[in-house]
Amino acid sequence: MVLAWQDGDATIALAPGDRRWVGDGLGLRRLAWLTSPYPAMRWQGQAASAMAPHLWRRWVVWVGAEPELLGMAARAAIAYPLQLRGIAAAEIERRTEFWAERLALPPTVWGVSPLALAREQQKQVALVRALAIEPPVLLCDRPGLYLSPALGDRFRQALVDLPESIVVVHDDPSRWPGWLPLTPAEAMDDF
Repeated sequence: MVLAWQDGDATIALAPGDRRWVGDGLGLRRLAWLTSPYPAMRWQGQAASAMAPHLWRRWVVWVGAEPELLGMAARAAIAYPLQLRGIAAAEIERRTEFWAERLALPPTVWGVSPLALAREQQKQVALVRALAIEPPVLLCDRPGLYLSPALGDRFRQALVDLPESIVVVHDDPSRWPGWLPLTPAEAMDDF
């Protein structure tokens, strides 16, 4: 599994286990195909332009700075993308409980409307939903926004537990010690 794209003269390739931060939210949105994608974006050798956007988004999962829960209660918001992927109910339950526990999301909020949740809880639900997908590529725009320092630490640790995933965040680099910067000037061709 390799995600690659071109930005100017540089070709950037990411492989499983890569942990990067990027200083450009627009670049992250283009990788998620939320705006016009990079012209030379490729997934496993296939040009993104040859793929339907919804297929791209099955592999490349986006978590925005603002939590979007689609008006659903917490548990339903977490389960929805898993149901769309045809995942069995028992597996949805397992993943929901596992990732909710990892991010300290209490079961008492699972049936609560997003409007009744605190912003931190809304963000927890959005992050649990993304982690429960267990995506090959996870893109996070300011994932620490609204999270307490303790929950931010739990989230960073949870990302380490996605060993087969590529994770790229747009955030303050001081929050991501040990992660490498991802700049357009960087070229990685050993994949």
